[in-house]
Amino acid sequence: MHKAKTGTSMTGNRIKVEIHACLDRKTHKVQFNDEWEADWANGKQKGEIKVPQGTPPSEIHFHLRDDTGLHLNFMRAFADVIYVSTGTACPPPRGNEGGQITFVSSTQNLLKVSNANSGGACDLKYALRFNGRDNIAGGENQPYVYDPDLKNGGGGVPPRNTNVLALLLGAGAVALLGYFAYKTFIE
Repeated sequence: MHKAKTGTSMTGNRIKVEIHACLDRKTHKVQFNDEWEADWANGKQKGEIKVPQGTPPSEIHFHLRDDTGLHLNFMRAFADVIYVSTGTACPPPRGNEGGQITFVSSTQNLLKVSNANSGGACDLKYALRFNGRDNIAGGENQPYVYDPDLKNGGGGVPPRNTNVLALLLGAGAVALLGYFAYKTFIE
């Protein structure tokens, strides 16, 4: 399995991941590889991208370059184009576990998602999924799947529900203090 990780990059909090799809000359099966760039990474890199701890939410742009002749393209619906898991399944089962990745948009050769990088550090398994013609010579049918990983350092912005919980707890604490002050000084 090839790993692709994320972080902040060229414009604001964005990282650009170039995914190259080609046919293996011997097996005729679809092969994927990628390279990425971010302002903190000293030029184009291959392999693991780690989001540093404390990095705010980052937009990830996956650009597909298809040299297979099978007319590969990103699936259009978020529920189909990317599966995300915090478990060990690789590729992960259908779904978006953990709430770290949210859909922004998808075209034939560009998928944009947002990475929260919130809470504690975590490893995300994800599968990018593509439509295309069936690969008769390689014995493959669509969807085609590329399954890199993403390592979040955590500590960016807390998940939204954590902010709501903190607000509710704070309001409850203020109400209790007010009640005890009333009971103590008024009665």
